[in-house]
Amino acid sequence: MNIRLLALLLVLLVSLSACDFQFTLPTLSSEPSPSPVPSPSPTSIPWPVASRNQSGGVFGLAWDAADSANPLLSHSRYNRDLFPLVYESLFTLDAAFEPQPLLAVGFASVSSLTYSLTVPPNVTFHSGQALTAKDVLYSLQLAKQPNAPYAASLSVVTGARVEGETLVIETSRPCPRLAALLIFPIVSQASATPWDGTGPYVVRSDEERRYLEPNPTWWRHTPLPLQHIELCPVDKLDEMTYLASVGDISLLNTDPNDSYAITFPGDYEIWTYPTLSLYYVGINRSHFLLENAAIRRALSNAFDRTYIASEFFGHAAVPTVLPIPPSSPLAQSIETTPYEYNLRDMADKLEAIGLTDADADGTLDVKKGYARVPFTVRVLAHEQDIVAGRTAVYVAAQLSQMGIEAQANILPLKAYQDALAKGDYELYVGETQISPDFSMSTEPSQSSGTSLLSSDAQAQIWLSTMPFIPLVFKQQAVLTHRGQLQGLQPTSTNLFANLPQWTVHK
Repeated sequence: MNIRLLALLLVLLVSLSACDFQFTLPTLSSEPSPSPVPSPSPTSIPWPVASRNQSGGVFGLAWDAADSANPLLSHSRYNRDLFPLVYESLFTLDAAFEPQPLLAVGFASVSSLTYSLTVPPNVTFHSGQALTAKDVLYSLQLAKQPNAPYAASLSVVTGARVEGETLVIETSRPCPRLAALLIFPIVSQASATPWDGTGPYVVRSDEERRYLEPNPTWWRHTPLPLQHIELCPVDKLDEMTYLASVGDISLLNTDPNDSYAITFPGDYEIWTYPTLSLYYVGINRSHFLLENAAIRRALSNAFDRTYIASEFFGHAAVPTVLPIPPSSPLAQSIETTPYEYNLRDMADKLEAIGLTDADADGTLDVKKGYARVPFTVRVLAHEQDIVAGRTAVYVAAQLSQMGIEAQANILPLKAYQDALAKGDYELYVGETQISPDFSMSTEPSQSSGTSLLSSDAQAQIWLSTMPFIPLVFKQQAVLTHRGQLQGLQPTSTNLFANLPQWTVHK
């Protein structure tokens, strides 16, 4: 049997098992969408590779040929992964989600609502044009367009202007972590060249293919370990899996707990990194008991977050009591022991509030009017999120163990969304994306107000009110063929964060 056909069958078998502005948006050029590239499956790269890496072999990354060539408007997970090789941002987030400068110099707070920065001199785009503050302003305008993936996090920015070579940014509220939001790619305002960035690699093309080569004018002048990166066009999951299996795609970014998680068939290595994706227990605070912050704080003691991370997320999650990542310096400075897993503490807190099993039927009762009623809750999750469903069952079991009559209801997605919208629930298990500036809705399933957790005092206030109960932050994973690469340290904003320190093997 043909060896490539055999490889494909094995893959299938495995799968079966300068002026002020108020953000008047610029008019974009009506460039036609690139023509779809014919699917490479079930054959390997059908073109000769003229340039290979010095260590031998081809290094390839997935590329969505049908996606927008503008990195500020792209929603393709594949392209957004490779953009840091071509474009740079004002700041990037390190493994602790602290902003580190890339193209920003002299970032400062002018007032509580005004911030300024400049760009470094002698930085040029791949086209040869010099980077200016006007390019940053133009990129910021594009990043705030409603269809841009950065629009939500940049909603706090209300205006900006260029003063000489300084960009002045205005915000709707004090934003001490504004730098953490300025992580969008910087593009040239004047260039008509697609893929024109300031980053370490330049996009090249000939006939059917695109590939990356080191930028000879990169302003950082740092040697790079990969001299050639093929961009492999894919638009289907099975194409991605096949091209990974035959070695054309060398690196994949995946969510291990996604129902459609991508894996390498065969032997591979995993490089995990933290994200801002938080799983939590949402609370209906209009409930006559759950409106009590003391009860919400007591419920936080019911859940063994370490167990949840290992049993339901396969260790691809990090336990947390705060809605900010545990790796951040702020989280590490805050005492969270009173809110961690401790059933004895929970029982004592509930008893102190007056929740007792007065009729000895095994369920805690509470006085409501002239009667005592049992403490009963439903824990909702939707059936499309398997880990949320399993976690909801665990949450209900833990509460039942403590005398709260709890039942897990796993609903179809539409029914789940309707129940949350109507307030027809007591608790639910959900997932939300925390903003990089640590601002968040006080009820993640709704727009019911915003909390800011950028200081110890704000975090302590949040813990005292406990509007919802954080459980774990998910981790993502970079997969590589075993033995091909060493030294990866991916982050949430750049899988290639320490690329100059990589070691590439044959």
